[in-house]
Amino acid sequence: MVTSLLVIGNETAFSGGVGIEVGRAATAAEALTALSHRAWDVVLVGSVPDATAEALIGNLTRRYPSIPVLATTARVSEGLRSAVWEVVDAGVAGVVADAIRRAAEVARLRREVDRLGADREDRIGGGEVTRTFERGSVREMERLMIVARLERLNQNR
Repeated sequence: MVTSLLVIGNETAFSGGVGIEVGRAATAAEALTALSHRAWDVVLVGSVPDATAEALIGNLTRRYPSIPVLATTARVSEGLRSAVWEVVDAGVAGVVADAIRRAAEVARLRREVDRLGADREDRIGGGEVTRTFERGSVREMERLMIVARLERLNQNR
């Protein structure tokens, strides 16, 4: 499966790789426009001329909470470290690619949980899947996902 990555900033932090489709936005305004027009799996934020990293990342995590945000700068504050999914060293391409793949898998899992939750809530009401996910019961979440999948496939394993 191809991972879509939006690189925000002027520096060439990541040039892509096998299975990674890269889009670029030089400014925060371009990035928000790109995110409003297309669903990206992962966002990689560098330095941008029209906003601070804190403001841009805060805006991204607030508007698009299901998209993992990676920061490439080593000069990030502690508040910013808690807002991003991971801080990566832009000089080490292998580390960046691994972080992108992990973040893309998390994004896919979040979408699957959201989809299964919406599908299941239509039938059971009350948001049982969402509450279970928020409580952190992996065993119960797995059970609900299996039940939802079996129901969607008419009990055909």
